[in-house]
Amino acid sequence: MDPCGRRGTRSEDELRDRRWDRRVETRRCTQGKEKDLEGIRADEHRTRQCRKAMKTNAKAISAVLLVLLVAFFQAGKAYDDYYDDYGGGAKAPKKIAGVVDLDEITFDKIVDGSHNVFVSFVDGDSTAADDEDDEGDDEDSTDSDDDSSSDFSTELETLAEKFGKHNGVILARVDASDAFDITEKFDVNSYPTLMLFQKGEKTPERYEGVLNADKIEAFLGSKVGFPAVVEELEGIVKKFKSDESSRDKTLKEAREVVEGLDEEKKKLGEYYLKVMEKVMKKGNDHVSKEARRLSSIIEKGSALQDKITEMKQRLDILRSFHKDEL
Repeated sequence: MDPCGRRGTRSEDELRDRRWDRRVETRRCTQGKEKDLEGIRADEHRTRQCRKAMKTNAKAISAVLLVLLVAFFQAGKAYDDYYDDYGGGAKAPKKIAGVVDLDEITFDKIVDGSHNVFVSFVDGDSTAADDEDDEGDDEDSTDSDDDSSSDFSTELETLAEKFGKHNGVILARVDASDAFDITEKFDVNSYPTLMLFQKGEKTPERYEGVLNADKIEAFLGSKVGFPAVVEELEGIVKKFKSDESSRDKTLKEAREVVEGLDEEKKKLGEYYLKVMEKVMKKGNDHVSKEARRLSSIIEKGSALQDKITEMKQRLDILRSFHKDEL
């Protein structure tokens, strides 16, 4: 207000300046918003570019990983093939009750001269293949050693059924594919090769007969005694065979020994006495005749299983009285 009390008025220039300032301010705000909007758009663009780059990199990484994975499996397969080709990938022969599997570490611990050990050197590659379910049945084999080695597993099972619990011998098996030093030491060049390492002997005795369980049993029994024999009577049997003039006295001695045996051995011992009595009564030929009779019954399988088992035990005892030594 002026001194006279009247309201004052602004000049047009002042009003014009104020309007101009407002327009300038408005323009600045608009420009700032536009810059902010451009910044946002630029950020969105960079984000889209980053996402695109990440997708491209992810595809590249996936491709590289896939190539590495394929290469890894191919390398593994190549290694397995190489391992198999050179004997390392072969399956071990199947376990047989009564037979101890030995390797280059355990061999000397068992075959140390302190007991009888009957060792079967086999080719692990062929014996393992024999256990696979008809694999390769359509392929012809030209390797006779492989055939005999795989067939021998059945014969070894039969041998173990009889001699596996024998106190006088240990049945052992060596997989030649994992025991090069042992096979080289004992000059094993074909499979199966069978050797008897007798107690106290340094040089083994090689079995040269037919690879048949019965033939091997006869060989092994002649060296270490048959499973059904009574050790307490074996010395008396030798005396009975060598000195015919004193058989009455020897028979009496045998009866005294049998009386002191446990129930299981006494039953076998009584058959010893029966054989001695028959030999004294009918002559030495009784042993061979009775052995043939029992063998015929066993082969026919016409008797009950319990009886066949008993006949096999008697046959073992008769072998102790072999006619060639009577």
